[in-house]
Amino acid sequence: MRGQCYGIMVRRALIGAAVIATCLACVGKAQDLDQYRRFREARFAEVHTANPRMEQQIADVKSGTAALLAAAPAKLGAVDAPPTIWRVASTLPFIYDIPVAPRMVIVPAGEASLGSSAGTAGRRASDTPRHRVRIAYAFAVGMFPVTFAEYSLYTAETGRVTKGGCALPGAKASSTRDWRNPGFAQTFRSPAVCIGVSDAQGYADWISQKTGQHYRLLSEAEYEYATRSGTSTAFWWGDDRAAGCALTNVTDSGPAGSHSLKQPQICHGGTRFTAELGSTKPNAFGLYDMAGNVASWTADCRGSPSPGPAGSGLPDRDANLCRHRVIKGASWATSDPRSAARQFAPDGATSADLGFRLARDL
Repeated sequence: MRGQCYGIMVRRALIGAAVIATCLACVGKAQDLDQYRRFREARFAEVHTANPRMEQQIADVKSGTAALLAAAPAKLGAVDAPPTIWRVASTLPFIYDIPVAPRMVIVPAGEASLGSSAGTAGRRASDTPRHRVRIAYAFAVGMFPVTFAEYSLYTAETGRVTKGGCALPGAKASSTRDWRNPGFAQTFRSPAVCIGVSDAQGYADWISQKTGQHYRLLSEAEYEYATRSGTSTAFWWGDDRAAGCALTNVTDSGPAGSHSLKQPQICHGGTRFTAELGSTKPNAFGLYDMAGNVASWTADCRGSPSPGPAGSGLPDRDANLCRHRVIKGASWATSDPRSAARQFAPDGATSADLGFRLARDL
């Protein structure tokens, strides 16, 4: 086959304890997008044949969550209290609304302490103060960041044009760099990068229109809550940063990395840029790359000076504060995968280590 060969490894859902990997034949980029679409259609039919009650299961989770919350204390717990998760038992592996939509994992309602306290190891000035948040609803979150293939399907159908000028960490800016050419090779299983927040919102609106469901960017609180997945530690895997080298993709020391000066570089995985999605480990909620590989836009704007998310976990919708938006999640170019870590970027910015992940209301 002419052109670079792209292996499309598609992981099926966790069914029981098994993960079954299916391989789409080696394909190129644009010329085989139709082949990829047909693959997604076949996979969609397979998933819905195996889960014919998907819509009813979603409704059961929503009503069951409401019942659990009705019996919960009305007052938020103390900031030093452990997390509380209100999980409804379900066999639903993931939500798959239409063939071109991302696979979504249901995140249970819960209450947790977000941000970091003064004096916490690794704390940065941009961290929000430690505060308690209750996510009083179950919601769905993309199992992965939106992929290169998924975003390609969107632009092919809508004709959306993304401006160039994407920043590549550690390199000079280039007007020719964009999501199709971020400065390194991408496969269909790579996370889409060099995506501005308006492009991410455009994609969410497109999926919403096609499915009749509400897809959106996560709030900052939702993102950190979903990253922590019931933990109170610095990282979703514990307090040992080095343990994350085997679980996520952050900048390496030596010639494979050296993109970030913000934290010491301790990993030696040899992945210089993005890793294919599904090649790292999921957190306890079944979400991949929440802290590593690619950072993510959120729906929240940077406040003045930095008030932190509201206790409800819902995004701040004051458009007057939206000159800079909150970014959550570490990337291949950073080495601070703490759950509380946050960055900011102007709405119009694009970067080769910045993509997005969607939420879906139930």
